[in-house]
Amino acid sequence: MVPQDAPAGQYGFVRSNDQGEFVFENAPGKKIRFYGANLCFTANFLDKAVADKLVEYLVRMGYNAIRFHHHDGRLVDPAVSDSVKLNPETLDRLDYLFAQCKKHGLYVTTDLYVNRNFKSPATGCYGLKAQLPIDEHAMESWKDFVRNWMTHRNPYTGLTWGEDPALISLCPVNEDTPSANWSANPKVAALYRSKFTEWKKGREGDDQTLFREFLFELQGNVLDRQIDFVKNELGLKTMITSLNWITDAPLTRLREKLDLVDMHQYFSHPTFPEKAWQMPIGVDQGSSIRRGASLPREMMPTRIFGKPFTVTEFNFCNPNRFRAEGGPLMGAYAALQNWGGLWRFCWSHSDAGIIRNPGQNSFDASNDPMQQLSDRIILALFLRGDLAPSKTKISYPVAPFSQNNPAMSYPGGFANLGLDAQIGSHAAERKLPAGVVCWRPGMKTQESPRIRLDRKAGTLAVSTPLTETATLPAGDLAVKKLRVKDASKFMTAAAISLDGRPLTESGSLLVIHLSNISQSGAGYGSSTLLRAWGNSPELLVERCTATLELECPGTPWRVAALALDGSETGEVPGSLKNGVFRFTADTTAFPGGVLAYHLSR
Repeated sequence: MVPQDAPAGQYGFVRSNDQGEFVFENAPGKKIRFYGANLCFTANFLDKAVADKLVEYLVRMGYNAIRFHHHDGRLVDPAVSDSVKLNPETLDRLDYLFAQCKKHGLYVTTDLYVNRNFKSPATGCYGLKAQLPIDEHAMESWKDFVRNWMTHRNPYTGLTWGEDPALISLCPVNEDTPSANWSANPKVAALYRSKFTEWKKGREGDDQTLFREFLFELQGNVLDRQIDFVKNELGLKTMITSLNWITDAPLTRLREKLDLVDMHQYFSHPTFPEKAWQMPIGVDQGSSIRRGASLPREMMPTRIFGKPFTVTEFNFCNPNRFRAEGGPLMGAYAALQNWGGLWRFCWSHSDAGIIRNPGQNSFDASNDPMQQLSDRIILALFLRGDLAPSKTKISYPVAPFSQNNPAMSYPGGFANLGLDAQIGSHAAERKLPAGVVCWRPGMKTQESPRIRLDRKAGTLAVSTPLTETATLPAGDLAVKKLRVKDASKFMTAAAISLDGRPLTESGSLLVIHLSNISQSGAGYGSSTLLRAWGNSPELLVERCTATLELECPGTPWRVAALALDGSETGEVPGSLKNGVFRFTADTTAFPGGVLAYHLSR
């Protein structure tokens, strides 16, 4: 859908222009957005033949980026309590995968620490995240590993990792915010409390607010040291980001230190009522649309104008019954906000998930048609740029952290402005870029006619010249050129022009029809408690029917039902009357299910 511009890095390092859009070091007028997925754990360390096939498939998917994640534990000896020595076998596999990504136009982002073993000789405690701000041994371990990896020369590219412009950005420590990590270990938590007791001497205020300020200061010091090490000591030119999890307003002041802002957010992330990361799984069966597009709306205020904004982890998690709304929500609003990149979490948690079909889980897209077809919608609206950004830009001023400003959240209703306008936040004393207005209480925006979200009705309609989508609980919903009638149940429909011509003139349209997909044999204790994914990788497609109508001033289309591999499974009758073309979409019309159609003429 979006032609690859290979190899990655051919225009030099990725940079930002003054509007916070990604451009290139040697081609500053050439803008780029990124869309891709995460590879986790052993999915990063593939045999060469498997790596070749994976990269080929990701390119065919339309991706232009990938994220190596949960990789560092296997990039070193996992049996050593504080290993910083690279494992030659796994490093070679990651080197090769990186080189193949680069060759085929897939840019890479990654983390310099996720879950590599670290045991402090000072405390005897495991865990680098919590100890990094208060234990010099943790900082030295982090530096040693980063130095070893980033100065390693990749034999397949001829460059060290740190020299390679195919690397978009680096995050020093994934999800590192101290407020979420400081108390993970009782002994380490006691050290924090002891240091806080010393720190607060001579300061006035309640302990809760002062402790937040204490953590805030510690995090700022860590970031300063990490950025200095990577950029000045190692001399890397790659963009740096961090603090990619928590949405607390004061963190904007720390994110001002970064080259770009990155966030993570999920809808219906699994919970574990009995044992962490084991069955049974608690499932949120709500709708993000009915919650005012909570994903992605809740992330919107953390963006800083003048810096690119990315989301390196997002998902509408399986088995939420409304996850078909994810494609239009993320594609439309990321485009409206003019964000720089999105990475689905994840493609696969293992090499097994790439080599064969082990069945479904909460996150993996490699064997999930729902996620892969939803990505086609995001690729059109966001990566291809079918929906243009809002011209209105509003930024919330974040005052210095103090007793006079203890607020951790943005004002009520501020994030709602992001449904119609670009929004973000900034350190209150900083001058805003041209065209950005400072938020003030009572500020309102004009509703965008291109994205119509109705929380009460549970509907979302997105209209652009090349793509239209409709999401509804059942019944009827008209977009502009696309109309859905008599939908039997919740569904998302999308009509996407494949030849660059407006929908009504196009000779090649992809029509997507999504309701719900489940794994055969899945077992539930209730609608919100999953007890088993099922004993077979076979998928069940929920039956959903609807009449789809498209304005058609010319020759009618031929409608071909598509199998999941893109081949035709049969022809569906259509009719043209009074300038309207219509056909019946039925997810069970042909063996194997039908979730997409190709309309041609």
